[in-house]
Amino acid sequence: MATAGYVAEVKVAGAPVAFTGAATEDMGDDVYRIADATRRVWDMSAPVEVLDDGTPLPASGYVVDYLCGRVSLVAPPVGVVTVSASFLPTVSVAEVRSVTINATATELDTSILGVPYTTFVNGKRGAEVSLEALSLVTEDIAPGQVAETWDEVFAAGSVVLVDVALGGGAVWRGWCRVPSVQSACPSDGLYAGSISAKTVPVRAAGRSEAVAFGLRTGE
Repeated sequence: MATAGYVAEVKVAGAPVAFTGAATEDMGDDVYRIADATRRVWDMSAPVEVLDDGTPLPASGYVVDYLCGRVSLVAPPVGVVTVSASFLPTVSVAEVRSVTINATATELDTSILGVPYTTFVNGKRGAEVSLEALSLVTEDIAPGQVAETWDEVFAAGSVVLVDVALGGGAVWRGWCRVPSVQSACPSDGLYAGSISAKTVPVRAAGRSEAVAFGLRTGE
């Protein structure tokens, strides 16, 4: 079904906020998602504690999906599952006019001698997000909420979380660095700033999980 492009919204993460004993909802197959939809992006530098009927589970007893606030339990729980962690509130990026997401994978050649066809499998994955905004790249990304500019993110080589709501409950999220910022100043039109952000994997503190990006539905 066709979806109007204007329903998309681009956000970035603000400062982390800790929470304790948050309720979860059962997603099936021993997967539990935090019930509060505003807390579904978790800070990967903060600890995550999962409790089964008030009893903390060992770190090896669950896998954390930091980009959508879910935990997958190794074994079925005996009671109510709650979570303590830190979430990243997301705020809208100012004056975005368009956004493009391009996900790619390296092609690993699996062709065989004597067979007249080229074959391959997907290898390492990555994604690039291109934004066009009507605000200066030297202006705050989210005025009054994120006091940092795209130009400062570019200069520092910082990693930022980019969140793109695509409509229909689909959300793309990724940890990104910004290798390119451009400014276009036509004499007969509006200023436009272009930002290119590429995904990088971020490893969770004290755990084995590492994540770069993902597409979520039903948010």
